[in-house]
Amino acid sequence: MRKFFLPLVVFFVFSCDSDQDKAGRFFIKGNEALNNSQYDEAIRFYSEALAIVPKYKEALNNRGVAYYQDGRYTEAIIDYSNILVQIDMGYADALRNRANAYLADGKYDKALSDLASLEEQFPDSAYVYFTKGIAFHESKEYQRAVDAFEKAFELDSNDAEALVNAANSYFSMKEIDRANELLNQAEGIDASEPNIYNTKGLIAMEVGDLDKAHEWFNQA
Repeated sequence: MRKFFLPLVVFFVFSCDSDQDKAGRFFIKGNEALNNSQYDEAIRFYSEALAIVPKYKEALNNRGVAYYQDGRYTEAIIDYSNILVQIDMGYADALRNRANAYLADGKYDKALSDLASLEEQFPDSAYVYFTKGIAFHESKEYQRAVDAFEKAFELDSNDAEALVNAANSYFSMKEIDRANELLNQAEGIDASEPNIYNTKGLIAMEVGDLDKAHEWFNQA
């Protein structure tokens, strides 16, 4: 199952007065470090930018991304929350990134709350429904997960992973025939998607066909 999207990194820089220009230079250095997976350096540069311009929301967002990529989810959530509480309550990048951080931290109800806010802004976003499906599945609300994944597929009919994830939720509800139907449909869209065969392997194990399970796992 696909778990999370990569957080959104912002590349905006200032070009106005001297303080903003200084902050912008630190911001650029932070982006370079982040792109090179040098997370501590990125955090340091973004913090320098924020020391000059405390409400530089792009720097705060990207510092949150650096924390997230470094597995420091609580600190990432704090940065995203500071944007949403103190600077721009509707900032979509921070909402999306905080939802991902909540998911990674196992706080599914809070992730769903952020996704509901995103849904108000982007009612036709396949990403929103896909990520809601993940949160519902991890919360063991499998039927709601299925509904969300199928809505994501309705909005993006090329997304084989939405079907695979829906199949996983059906499998968790022991609806094996429906799970297999969706996996076959996903295979018709993207036969290179390895999770199709991983899930088929799990289903084969569930019904006691270990030879077939081994075959599917080898194909993944």
